[in-house]
Amino acid sequence: MTPFERDITDQPAALERLLAAERAHPPLPLLHGGEKIVVTGMGSSLYAGYPTWRRLLAAGADAWWISASELLDNPTLAQRAHLAIVTSQSGRSGEVLALLDQWDKAGPRHVIGVTDDPDSPLARRSHLVRPLHSGPEATVSTKSYLNTLAAHALLAGELTGDPLGPVISEIRLAAAELARALRARHPSAVIAAAATGAGSPRLALLGGGDQAATALTGALILKEAAKVPAEAFVGGAFRHGPIELAGPGLTAVMLTGPGSGRDSLAHLAADLAPTGTTLVTIGPHTLPGVFHHIPTPQAGRPADLILPMLAIQRLAVALARATGVEPGHFHIGQKVTQTL
Repeated sequence: MTPFERDITDQPAALERLLAAERAHPPLPLLHGGEKIVVTGMGSSLYAGYPTWRRLLAAGADAWWISASELLDNPTLAQRAHLAIVTSQSGRSGEVLALLDQWDKAGPRHVIGVTDDPDSPLARRSHLVRPLHSGPEATVSTKSYLNTLAAHALLAGELTGDPLGPVISEIRLAAAELARALRARHPSAVIAAAATGAGSPRLALLGGGDQAATALTGALILKEAAKVPAEAFVGGAFRHGPIELAGPGLTAVMLTGPGSGRDSLAHLAADLAPTGTTLVTIGPHTLPGVFHHIPTPQAGRPADLILPMLAIQRLAVALARATGVEPGHFHIGQKVTQTL
């Protein structure tokens, strides 16, 4: 078992660690509507904040979801903010450190840092810290990303005044379901064989609503852990040009969780099936014409985002093995990106 796979198996325990520590946090102030809030990070730390951004918008906040690198190029956006939610699993990625330096001169009124390292620069320089409690992680983000999704769901609930009991129950459900799924057989090897059967595999991950976070992070993990070209498409973006890639060699992974735009995905599946594209669905529902389906239970927030990630992680392992790559091993990059 590789270090990447060991981290995958530790995910249920990591979620339980987060829940065990939840009561130790100081309470957050409620939003009153109209406050300008910036949700930022890089890579999967940014993507995990996408559902939080959507919840803040729904609550009436003037919320922005934007990468730390873009904030560096457009500093006035955060300078006028009431609150910045900054996520960095290491707490020391290059863009985040540069952003904190910039904010020493002029920055948002309040900063909440979401990080796995309570001694990191992000934790030390934030007004409030939400630790992830995911524990050491060897390579590509696995348990740290799932714990980030859980921490963000709790954070968003606190800010908007939503009851936290249902969120805690869904996190606990996700931990139990992950443990069960890890013991069960999985069709990832069959899907990987279909994806690589036409030569060089390429993957498109398609999701709408909160499932955009799964598509974006899933594509990132497939590139990092399996070294295969994978791209995420949010909503109907795939139809606007990239549909020309359809055909043998393309695997389209459709995320069918709540709010994902299942009708639109069904129409797209019907159009892709005759082209020879390998169609895969992940979620509570499959679609007509799809041969490969990885089911996940019907769940609420954030379990509906946590559970599909295990399927993508296992697919990354299978694709890496099918192409002769060690799953999750960095060839060029490293765990923490500090170079701008």
